[in-house]
Order: sequence, then C-alpha cells, then structure tokens
Amino acid sequence: MKRAFWLLLLIGALLLAGCAGSGSYTASGYIFDDEGNPIEGVELVLSGGSSGTITTDAQGYWETEAKGTVTIIPRKEGYAFQPKEAAVTKQEPQAIFTGVTGKIIGRVSIAGEPPGREVVVTVEYGESGTEEILTDENGEFKIPLDKYPGEEVWISTYVPDSFTSEEQEEYDLLRWVYIYVPLEPAFLPDLDLYSYGLRLKKPTDTDGEEISGFPYEVEISPYDREVDNLLYYLYFYTFDDTYLGSTDDFTGTTFSFDGELSEGTAEQDLDWYLGAEFQQDGYYLFAYAGWVTVFYRP
Repeated sequence: MKRAFWLLLLIGALLLAGCAGSGSYTASGYIFDDEGNPIEGVELVLSGGSSGTITTDAQGYWETEAKGTVTIIPRKEGYAFQPKEAAVTKQEPQAIFTGVTGKIIGRVSIAGEPPGREVVVTVEYGESGTEEILTDENGEFKIPLDKYPGEEVWISTYVPDSFTSEEQEEYDLLRWVYIYVPLEPAFLPDLDLYSYGLRLKKPTDTDGEEISGFPYEVEISPYDREVDNLLYYLYFYTFDDTYLGSTDDFTGTTFSFDGELSEGTAEQDLDWYLGAEFQQDGYYLFAYAGWVTVFYRP
C-alpha cells in the first residue's frame, strides 16, 4: 500500500511537470533583404505569451524560448519589413521576415495574382518629373530612393499602356491606379488592377433615353473590397481628353448631379470617369474605372 502511494505521488508529480512545460517551445526564424542576403542586428520586440527583445546574428537568424502566442515586430533604423509583424505558437514556431533599405518595393496584381506580363509603371516626382519603368512578369518593381528629388512620389499604372481594350474587359480591369508614397524604405500594398465591381452606371432619364437635362441621379456599383475611408469622385473630360472638372467627393452609391463641376458646367457631350479614393496599410490609393460616354441633349 505504501509503495503504491509513493508510485501514485511520483506519477502525479511527473504529470504536473509535463503540464507546466507544455506551453514552452523554441521560436526561431530568419530575416533576409530583398536580394536574399541575411540582415544582422535587427531587433525583434516580443509581446504576448513572452516579452522582451532579441537580435538577429550575422546569418540573419534569431531564436528565443517562448510560451503561448508571441507577437514579433522587427525593427532596424533605415529599414522596412514585410510582414510588419508576425505571430508564433508552439504549433507554428517559425517566422521569416524580409527587410528593405534604400528603396521602395511594390507590385502590380490582378485580384491579388501576378499579371503574368510586364506592366508599365509611372513615377512622378518633383514639380513635373516623370519616369516610366517596367515591372517583371510577377508585377514587382523597385524604386531607388536616391534617384528622385523631394520627399514623395506618385506611383501609377495606366492600364491601356499594358493591356488591350479586349483584355481590360476580359479581366474586368480598372483604368488607372495611383498611390501616394513618401520617399522612405517601404513595401507597398498592391496596385491591384481588378475593378472589384467599381462601375459607373450610364445615366438615363425616366424614359430610358440618354440624359437631356439637370439635375439627375448618378448610380455606381460600389467598390467591393475591404478598405478604409472610401470616397467616390466623378471626373469629366471632352472627347479629346480635355479635363473639364469633377464633382465633390461622396460616399453613397447614388449622387444627384446638377451639371456644376469644380471648373464649370457639364452642358456638353462628355466622357466620365469614376474614381475611388481609399486608404490601405496607411497609404492613400486612387482607383479609376473605365469611362462612360454621355451625349448631352438640352
């Protein structure tokens, strides 16, 4: 009986020790630059089940003892990292980061997938400088920070430069995508060319005829994507691409248009463009859908 008691006590102690250590594990990973080279001296800030800081070695390797779910944020002056943070657990104890310095890295995609071809990207800088660059077939492009003056650039892709009108319709593409970018190391959100439903419905009067007067209701198909601070705009051009003006911003899917523009009135034949402005990952993006032609008949 006495021997059985001590045996049960020993088994209980072993079980308790096993439970106490069941949450501990070794978390590890690497940090490389965009060329695949290790980055030494990156500080990783730990929070959650474990806290503190660790640093990568000459091979870009890091390792730490952890418990529970641990959030890891990499930091090094002059660098940006992707992802910005990662979580590790006992079931998934590894995290790998990519760092970039001295350049901006972006990607053009279609519904999140590579375009499968080179795409023309335009960089606007200074007061009037522009430069065209090409992505690779995966849609990736890199912009050296020391190449452009000033503190920011506009990066855009004008879809007709890279896709035929048939392809635009087949892939359900937008017409332009712009992003405003400070000149600092960064991994940008995708310049995604997919329309995500963004459409301007051609305005008609009550008899189904084209517009013959003002005011009237404009309808849109809303941008069907999870983004922040979404606003819509209407842009007006003559048939020879002369800019006439735009409406004020609006958030609904209908808009009462009285013919007044920011730079005049719309009492003439027009091409309209629908624009969506929003925020993603802290950046401002602008997506423009294809045009709708409206013949004005007073």
